[in-house]
Amino acid sequence: MFGVLLFLIFFCAVSLAFFANRKWWIRVSTQSPRCTYYFGPFTSQEEAIAHHQGYLQDLEMEGAQGIEYKIERSYKPRKLTIED
Repeated sequence: MFGVLLFLIFFCAVSLAFFANRKWWIRVSTQSPRCTYYFGPFTSQEEAIAHHQGYLQDLEMEGAQGIEYKIERSYKPRKLTIED
């Protein structure tokens, strides 16, 4: 019984550490130029939603076309700008 309790405590601690490192990111893909951009991290989905329009407008002003975005909870990407 004690072993099961220790396992549950360990599992909860690992789960908390795993999910604590995930933040909210705005992932933007453009067709021209073919790039993926990551903006963040944000502490909440609401914060990311409140900021996404500004990033999209900046990309439009720079001439990007075919812009799509997604707000997602994930770990920090290795690169914030990925050129295809």
